[in-house]
Amino acid sequence: MKFTASYIAEAVKGRLKGDASLEVERLVDPRQLESHTVAVLFTKDIPKEIPADALIVVPEGISVPSEVNAVEVKNPKLAFARLTKLFFQQKDLKGVHQTAVVSPSAQIEEDSFIGAYSIIGENVVIGRGVRILEHVVVMDGVEIGDNTVIYPNTVIYPNVKIGKNCIIHSGCVIGSDGFGFVLNEEGTQEKIYHLGKVVIKDNVEIGANTTIDRAVLGETIIDTDVKIDNLVQIAHNVRVGRSTVIASQAGIAGSSQIGQYCMIGGQVGIADHITIGDKVALGAQSGVNKNITKPGVYLGTPALELHRTLRIWSILQKLPELYKKLLRFLDGQNQQK
Repeated sequence: MKFTASYIAEAVKGRLKGDASLEVERLVDPRQLESHTVAVLFTKDIPKEIPADALIVVPEGISVPSEVNAVEVKNPKLAFARLTKLFFQQKDLKGVHQTAVVSPSAQIEEDSFIGAYSIIGENVVIGRGVRILEHVVVMDGVEIGDNTVIYPNTVIYPNVKIGKNCIIHSGCVIGSDGFGFVLNEEGTQEKIYHLGKVVIKDNVEIGANTTIDRAVLGETIIDTDVKIDNLVQIAHNVRVGRSTVIASQAGIAGSSQIGQYCMIGGQVGIADHITIGDKVALGAQSGVNKNITKPGVYLGTPALELHRTLRIWSILQKLPELYKKLLRFLDGQNQQK
């Protein structure tokens, strides 16, 4: 796979300085620059030795030697993301593998792919360019939009709706029952059956072994452009707003509402029926037990605004010494009596 320097500059929306016809074959770490490779620099440190037939992508405003081929960009991290997409290679897969089990009532576009030992249930609708890899179970009534990829060993329960351009990684379970039980007269737990759905909108990515529960009634909704890490639990009737990102091992309890453009760190726990507004960032291991409506960064358990949590933690470090001072003070008071 080869791209010219001018093509790369256009792909990352940057400004080229150097040989526009230079051909680049690989994206590499800056320490591995060699002929016909490209690297992205995230700092102002320019490598001392850059091959004449290599290309670097640099932040705007950096002084680059005139003999070096470079592309200037405003956001190097965004440029790096675009280059990974450019160099990402996947097989051109189409058709239905001979070992797959597909219901006659399923509607599958001709240019989609169903991998080995996968199962497609009744009345499933699969759009154009969909890639369902090995050992995936898609149960009855599921809809999958164009160009979505589902990796091996994923299970999609009945009546789940998945949008276009989604990526669902291995081992995910989408649409399972939520955790709902009621103690009955005999003293045993009686199940609440979940009759709702899961709706995953366009451009969503879901990490490996993540679970998203169907609604009791209505819908669990994952909105457009949401990105979810591995090992995340999203409970019944949760709504996650547009372009929110959720890191590994976070758990969101039932009927909570998460706003748009939120950032939920690793191992964050959100209690049930919580509302979190737009542009809220929750630091790792935060515990949310009340609504958060004001944009900003929150941290700790219970989650408080960042500056408050840091002040509390600072005081906690001093508690042993403060306790000793208190004991000395009390001892002095007792001696005066």
